[in-house]
Parts: sequence; C-alpha cells; structure tokens
Amino acid sequence: MGTLADLLRWRTEVKLRDEKGKSIKTVYMRILGDQDLQETYKYARLRSAAARELLRNPKSDEYKDSVAPVDDMDRETSIEVIKAARGANWNAEAISITIREDEPKIDEFAVDPDAPTLEEQEKLDAETKKRELNYETKLEEYINTRTKELEDSLESLTLEDIRKIAKFEVSNLLPLSIFLQEVQDQKVFRSVYEDKLLKDRGFNTVEEFRGAHPFIKQQLINAYNNLEIGPDEVKN
Repeated sequence: MGTLADLLRWRTEVKLRDEKGKSIKTVYMRILGDQDLQETYKYARLRSAAARELLRNPKSDEYKDSVAPVDDMDRETSIEVIKAARGANWNAEAISITIREDEPKIDEFAVDPDAPTLEEQEKLDAETKKRELNYETKLEEYINTRTKELEDSLESLTLEDIRKIAKFEVSNLLPLSIFLQEVQDQKVFRSVYEDKLLKDRGFNTVEEFRGAHPFIKQQLINAYNNLEIGPDEVKN
C-alpha cells in the first residue's frame, strides 16, 4: 500500500459542521479504486442515456418541458442556445490542443537561484504571468474562432432549421449535465465511511446521499474534490 504519507494522500478525516459552524459529526473519506470508478461511470452513462432518450421523445414530459419551448424562441435566442451547448466541447477541445508553456524557473533569472534578489523574483513573477496570459489568450482565440465558424454556418439557415439544431443540442446538453452530476454523487456516496477502518458506509444508497441536507452534501463534495488525485496514483 505504500508509506503512511502515501496512505494519507488518498484518505482523510472530515469534520462536518452545521450552518452555524458547530462541529456535528466526523466521517472518513477515501479515493475510489478502479472497481468503484467503473461502477460510478456505468451508472452515470445509464442515467444520461435514459435522459437523452426521453429528451428526444416528443411525447415525453421531459421533451415538453425542456426541448419543446425552443419552438417559441426567436432566431437570436435559438442561436445562443446552440452556442451554449457547444461551448463546453469547444472549451475541452481548446485545452486539449493548446500547448501550455512550462512555468519559468528562478534559475532563468537569478545569478544565484538559492538566494535570488527581489528584482529577480519580480522578473520571475512577471514571466509567469506573461505565460499564463498567453495560454489564456490562445484558449480564447480558439473558442472565438469556433464561435465565428458556427455563426457563419447558421447565417443562411431558416429559423425553423436553427430551432431544429437548438432542440438537438438541448437534448445533448442536459444529459451531459446529468452525467456529470451522477459522477459527482456516485463518487462522494462511495467514498464516505463512518469509521477509520473504512468498513461502515456513511450512506446506504446514492439516493440517501442525494437526500442529505445541501449544506452537509456540499461539505462532502468539497472534501472529496480536495482529496481526489490522478487515476495513476489510485491505490486499492
């Protein structure tokens, strides 16, 4: 299992508090192993697939509530819906293809890296900020380019065609949100225990976790996000 230091990296103690800041309970959390992660994503896919099917069925209540209203939208609003739906993918694409420069190191600026002067540290800070801004600019430029391409492709379409595209995008966007929510819920539900030995689960079902007080749920979500590490480091 590795050293104690490694162990503490993927499990932690969480002191839950009420809205007044009073400590009410201590629980324990762990990073999920491969089997739990596989189950987590399986259930998330099942929920998103079920939602997608309903959102593409004109007879379902989900379609009538979330997709059908697009038929009453004007051209500009319909286009904004399409942009919003595709924006998440563009952001992911931008991060994937944009090369991020390595952070500068003090030895690039300091005569003696072990004892840099204030001016040398200021130069390091300035270069760090410059590279970060350059990266953010590249991301923004990519998204702006994709946005312009979309606007050009929609320019010659009729309002009816644009609404059809918007409805399809809504039927994709909502299942994605459901998928991400289910992943979060499953991860936290599966990670919480009553005891230090991680034998007694804090919640019997994911539905029980969802029904917990929002203030408590958010504390657990924050704690898990802080604990989570890369999949290559997960121990079983």
